[in-house]
Amino acid sequence: MRKILICLCCIVVLACAALCSCGQGGDTKSTESGVMTEIKDDDGNVTGYERRYQNAHGDISRWDVYDADQNYLYYVLYDYDDHYRLISETKYQANGFAENRYVYSYDDNGNLIEKAYELPHGEAEVHRYNADGEEIERLYYGTDEKLSKREKLENGKWIAYDADGKIIK
Repeated sequence: MRKILICLCCIVVLACAALCSCGQGGDTKSTESGVMTEIKDDDGNVTGYERRYQNAHGDISRWDVYDADQNYLYYVLYDYDDHYRLISETKYQANGFAENRYVYSYDDNGNLIEKAYELPHGEAEVHRYNADGEEIERLYYGTDEKLSKREKLENGKWIAYDADGKIIK
């Protein structure tokens, strides 16, 4: 519980710092820790702004997103392991509430073997991959953290099973 409270406090501090650092006007604005860049549609209209931050290795560590009026919408934090592999990305609303989270797992050779998608209300999806990077299984968990459905790639087709292992038609 204490760990969660500390994390939540850090998130609030980061969100406040990001909200206070928003710039005004112009195509590209330099900041102390990132560059605000316009996002344009196919017709060249500005639809929003983004600011990306990088870690010492050059990987994106944070991505802030704003609407066309530069109102802060959300941000995404990225975490990496000692081998510079992405291990998690968490999307937060502007108020610091965690909206969703992806967690990545790798085998000893560095191949992605699992991607878990966690929703704030307790549901989750786990996607499993073989050594060739092909998705081979999907697991769905309910708010009670119990398996509710499983899909498995068999002979090139996805077959769905209920929690008891019976095929869902």
